[in-house]
Amino acid sequence: MATKPTNKQTPTQARRTAHSSDLAPFYAIAGLTDVVVTGLRERVVAGQAAAAAQQAALERQVRNLPEFVKTLPTQLRDQAETLISDVTTTYEDLAGRGIRAVEQVRHQARDVANTVSDQADDVTTVVADTVEPTIEGFEETVTTARKVATSETPKRAAAGRKSATTRETATKRAPAAKKSPAKKASAKEEGFGQEGIVR
Repeated sequence: MATKPTNKQTPTQARRTAHSSDLAPFYAIAGLTDVVVTGLRERVVAGQAAAAAQQAALERQVRNLPEFVKTLPTQLRDQAETLISDVTTTYEDLAGRGIRAVEQVRHQARDVANTVSDQADDVTTVVADTVEPTIEGFEETVTTARKVATSETPKRAAAGRKSATTRETATKRAPAAKKSPAKKASAKEEGFGQEGIVR
């Protein structure tokens, strides 16, 4: 026969006694019920403590509400001033960065403009050095051609008048003969056209 459990037994002794008893299944159910009830008690106590803490915090907030309402404009003003200060600082930082960026772009543009200007000057110099001798040679050729043309035109015109006069006299002396195409060609070969102008 098993011994009856007592309140003075240790948990290990109570476990051995209950296990060896015929009522072990009932003891197991009673133990489970005790675990559940103890868990619920602990939760209720914890919930009551939390509710009490929340109630105390709410009571403090209600007590502090008039003072909070009094200090609210000051707090809002301080927050607004902090926000304005932060925005102003950010704006100034961005403006300073923008100035640096614009100056850098201006400097780069100035460098590019100077480089392009130098290159344009170099190209102008090369073109001038190349074209000027050609133009000067062309001008000399034109001047020489004008001189030759002006000095030879009176001589040819005079020679043409003499040969025309000679032909007229020869035509008057000779019987009417047909003009041969060879004579016309020879007059053209001499540089006279139908009007007698040098070509």
